[in-house]
Amino acid sequence: MLKAALIEDEAVIRNFISEKLKNGFEQHHERIEIVQYENAESFLKRLTSATHYDILFLDIEMPGMDGITLASKIKAFFPHALIVFISSQDQLVFRSFEVQPFRFIRKNYFEVEMDKLILDILSKIHEKSQNIIYITEASTGDIYSFDVNDLLYAEAQRKDCRMVTASRDTLIRCTMNEMKNNLEPWGFIQCHRSYLVNWRAIYQIGKSEIQLINHTVIPLSRSLSSKVHGQFISLVQSEEE
Repeated sequence: MLKAALIEDEAVIRNFISEKLKNGFEQHHERIEIVQYENAESFLKRLTSATHYDILFLDIEMPGMDGITLASKIKAFFPHALIVFISSQDQLVFRSFEVQPFRFIRKNYFEVEMDKLILDILSKIHEKSQNIIYITEASTGDIYSFDVNDLLYAEAQRKDCRMVTASRDTLIRCTMNEMKNNLEPWGFIQCHRSYLVNWRAIYQIGKSEIQLINHTVIPLSRSLSSKVHGQFISLVQSEEE
């Protein structure tokens, strides 16, 4: 099931769009959950590190924070989510380019343009899903998503694992062994009892440490050094084939 947020200040329009989208996705054999918010502030207030959205439908003109400003903030929380602007002001399409939305759809033509929008969304999500790692936190059922090319490494911290990307850190309640089972199929190498590193992020492998492409340095256990070198070379070669 896909999960989306709809931020629109007019309740009647909000309910109309939500119902049409749900029916539209069902016609293409895909279920979607849509969480509604009346403004940007109420949406941001409810965000947590466990919040996950595949799609965000945003009105541009709203009291308080407008949709374009909200979209710029959203990208930090959901770098993989698709942003769709829904507006009655056609001229705002040019301003929306500032935040590179997935689509801009006109309210007055919503029903006419909706089916094409849904097909484009499903196609893009299918394309993106081939590079997205989904991790479910067993104790809460919360789902986290990471682009395999953005996730640099995972670090065990007591009962949690810290997932590190170039832009943010996320704590997930799990053991290193559980995280290893999740990440190894995606090309992550255990270089230390507390670290799993993405081979794509490795810039240099030294004697006792690994330098990443963003200049971060993580430890390398001597007992794992030979294995890490071998795994890294194997993964590089498989990528080139």
